[in-house]
Amino acid sequence: MSKSPLSPSPAGFPPITLTPCPTPPSSVFSRLSQPQTVAKQLEEAAVGALPPNPTIENLPKITWKNRRFVQEDLLARKGAKGRKSWIRSHGTFLVELNY
Repeated sequence: MSKSPLSPSPAGFPPITLTPCPTPPSSVFSRLSQPQTVAKQLEEAAVGALPPNPTIENLPKITWKNRRFVQEDLLARKGAKGRKSWIRSHGTFLVELNY
C-alpha cells in the first residue's frame, strides 16, 4: 500500500487531499489557562494585608472545583475554641462559603 495523501472518494468525485493540522492539539490546550492550585492560592492570600475588621467579602477566597472557601483562622467566631487536630500541623482548615 502506498502512503498517498489522497483519501478514497466516492465515484464521480475528485480525490480529497489531506493536509496536516496547522496547529498541533498540544499547543491549543496549552493556551487554556490552568486553574491555580489551592496551595498557590493560600500563598497569595498570606501575602495580602487585611483591613482592621474584615468581613467575609474582604477575606481572600480559595476556589476549588467551582466551590469557594475561606481560611478558618481568619474567621472571628464567638465562643470558638479552635480545632485541636494533627491536621493543623500539616495544613490549613478551610470553611466553605454557601452563598
